[in-house]
Amino acid sequence: MRFTASFIARRALWLMLALAPLPATAGTITIDGQTVQGGLVRGITEPGAEVRFRGRLVRVSPDGVFLVGFGRDDTGKFALDIRHPNGSESHLNLAVREREYDVQRIDGLPPKMVTPGEAALAR
Repeated sequence: MRFTASFIARRALWLMLALAPLPATAGTITIDGQTVQGGLVRGITEPGAEVRFRGRLVRVSPDGVFLVGFGRDDTGKFALDIRHPNGSESHLNLAVREREYDVQRIDGLPPKMVTPGEAALAR
């Protein structure tokens, strides 16, 4: 199943609003979640902070809650930059770990089901 960017953005916003925000004090950052391929991380900073992930602006709720996600093939470190309301800046590198995905295989299918003929492809 494929999801559009707008669907993912709406779901992320809904999740952000559904999660109860935790208070944060000036200059603090709290990260909750797994930094793994396909993972989602919830961050909390003080209200009014500007958050950038991988150089792109991230939406921050009025309570300072934000979400960042990782692609299923992402690996390495990704920059999380926060400009606090008092003008100070924080920089974190989020290291994304590889994830073991469950793989399902179907063996014993007839070849015409695996490699369709020209007529089926044209249809």
